[in-house]
Amino acid sequence: MASRHVLVATEDAGLGELVAEALGDAGNLPTLVTSLEELLAALGAKRFDAAIVDLDTRAHRRGECWIAIVRERAAPARTVALLPCGGAERSTHSCGYDVGIEQPARLEALVSAVAP
Repeated sequence: MASRHVLVATEDAGLGELVAEALGDAGNLPTLVTSLEELLAALGAKRFDAAIVDLDTRAHRRGECWIAIVRERAAPARTVALLPCGGAERSTHSCGYDVGIEQPARLEALVSAVAP
């Protein structure tokens, strides 16, 4: 199986490193971004097969904005939303993710969600 380029976008660097490590251990090529500037730079530098975007962010609706940017600039095969503990408002699905996984998430679920 070919390696997949997976974008991991979260303001929580610790969570991002954990997710990126699990993705790498499964044979993927993760790119972690923790700011809007890093997100834009990563999207300009390479093509991604999938993206995991954390919707549990400190700034209201920032995660949803990040998903919209990813969909517009990269259109990955699959966009996975990490939903806040307890779920998210119904309106969040309108931002365009394919799969929503509620936190705390099992790492295996995230790895499986970006598999072809």
